[in-house]
Amino acid sequence: MYARAVKVFFSVIFTLFGLTQFPGAGSLHHPNAAQEFEICQSFHIPVRGYSMAPLIKAKDVLEVRPASCVTLIAGDLIIFRTPRSPAPVIKKLVGVIGDQLRISDDGRIYINDVLQLTPNGVVYRIRNQRRLKLLQKYQGAMPGYFVLGNMGTLDSTRILFVAEKDIIGVVVPH
Repeated sequence: MYARAVKVFFSVIFTLFGLTQFPGAGSLHHPNAAQEFEICQSFHIPVRGYSMAPLIKAKDVLEVRPASCVTLIAGDLIIFRTPRSPAPVIKKLVGVIGDQLRISDDGRIYINDVLQLTPNGVVYRIRNQRRLKLLQKYQGAMPGYFVLGNMGTLDSTRILFVAEKDIIGVVVPH
C-alpha cells in the first residue's frame, strides 16, 4: 500500500512538471516502477543460534532493514554473509571503517579506547594466541566493520573485518 501511495504521489508531481520518467528508473508505467520504492521495506528473519544470547535467543523473529537504507553505526545489530557460514550471521557492530582498534597483550579489545563487552556483559578477551597476534597486526584505523558476539562465536576475532558488500541489513530495535 505504501509503495502504491508513493507511486501515485510521484505520478502527480511528475505530471505537474511535465515529466514522464522517474530519474534513472524508467517509465512511470513500467511494471517495476513501484518496486523502486519497496527496496527499503523491512523484512523478518528467524534466529537459529545462541551466539548473541541473552540479547537475542533462538527462535526469535527479527525485523531487519536493508543495509542500503541505513547508516551503520556502532551498537547496531547487523546481519551479514561470510564464507565461513552457510547461513547469514548476526552480530553487534562495535567498530566502523576508520575507528581505532587496539588489542591489549592480554587479549582485551578496545574500539576508540572503549573496552568491549560480550552481549551478556563479560569483558571480551581473545585467548587464542595465534588469533591475538593476527588481530594485533590490524591495530589502528579499521579497514572494515568489526563485529562481536559472545566469546568463541563467529565474529571479527575469527573472520576479521566484514566488508560493506556483505552486510545484508540492520535489526530494527523494538
